[in-house]
Amino acid sequence: PKTLITCALRLEMGSAPRAAGGPAAELKCHCLGQDWRQPSPEEYDSPANRGSDPKRVGAELAALPANTWVTRKPPLTTASRTWGSYAYDARTHKAYAWGGGHGGYPGADVSEYDVLRNRWTSMVDPPDFKHPWRHMNSGDRPPGLTYQGCGLIQIHGQKTYKVDPLSDCVINLYGQTYDIPERRFTGSIGPCPGNWRKTNYFPSYVTTTHGLYAFSSNQEGHLYRANVAAGNWELAAKGGCRKHHDFNPTAHDSKRDRLLYVDYIKGALWAFDFKSGKWSEEQTKGKIPAGAGGDPAYIPELDAFLFVSAPGGIAGKGPLSMYFYKPAEKKWYTAAYQGLQTGPDGGAKLCNSTFYDPKLKICLRICGHRRPLQVLVMRLEPGQFALNACK
Repeated sequence: PKTLITCALRLEMGSAPRAAGGPAAELKCHCLGQDWRQPSPEEYDSPANRGSDPKRVGAELAALPANTWVTRKPPLTTASRTWGSYAYDARTHKAYAWGGGHGGYPGADVSEYDVLRNRWTSMVDPPDFKHPWRHMNSGDRPPGLTYQGCGLIQIHGQKTYKVDPLSDCVINLYGQTYDIPERRFTGSIGPCPGNWRKTNYFPSYVTTTHGLYAFSSNQEGHLYRANVAAGNWELAAKGGCRKHHDFNPTAHDSKRDRLLYVDYIKGALWAFDFKSGKWSEEQTKGKIPAGAGGDPAYIPELDAFLFVSAPGGIAGKGPLSMYFYKPAEKKWYTAAYQGLQTGPDGGAKLCNSTFYDPKLKICLRICGHRRPLQVLVMRLEPGQFALNACK
């Protein structure tokens, strides 16, 4: 019979011979490439990106000149999410960036901006990009998942992610749930139903006080509500705009508990009333002004939706203007834009989102296209606005 032999080895590492080391190879991470520079989680969490004291930032915001847009300068910035928009959580004063595609940002990661600390940070997992050889082919609709299990960005990111206050998550195009406290994707409720997956016309997401909704339309409009607890989407209503385009945003009128759907393609507005459960086309006094664009924000103190954009179609070249739509009057107004005029594409109808934080009394703009994101804030003084009716 064979004998079992047990051996032992006493290691003396101090006197052990060492192989001669060659020159160290240069470490290159494709998430740090020239086209889409994205800091790593370690960079974001470093002392250099510690951020400011929230009390001091709050005092700074309260002392800003009234109704004037100023830029914020965080220690580190984040890559723009082209062909998309941004999300905001007024409960925590934090904004979120995800998406890209169409030859734009190829990552599936989430970036977070903390207004009261004036800093960008990231999800705890590293930037999650496509393979380098597919970087600039973001319109190829690749199947499958990334190595971290995230959905690959398809043709557009557009309006397909927002905050769900009921589950404390950000839900994206694929129905993947990004846990806000944990700062990572933790689950999925699946994509929003509908035929939109056969086209470029992805759903338009909107955050309300009673959940996250998605408007999806091909031949008939469908409004769905995200139910993370049940792991699915619930049909909330049918009707509305029959030819949704993924450039078109949806905003929440918190005073009336209504949704405003902006049809930039046809120059029309639709409203959904949660109490009656019905859609109706707004019979407005005048069409959407040519310069109004981007994602609007509802401001209760003015009882108006604020649009910040520039003329020139989708690209939005030229000086910025502010437009207000008052649903009680069904009428459009304009006001002089004061403060920093953002650079190229800063007034585009894409990649520009406006939010209102009712506690901080500030309007927030996140904008950018093929460049690091810009964050601008405006301290709101409703009584000092000079509104002029649009002709």
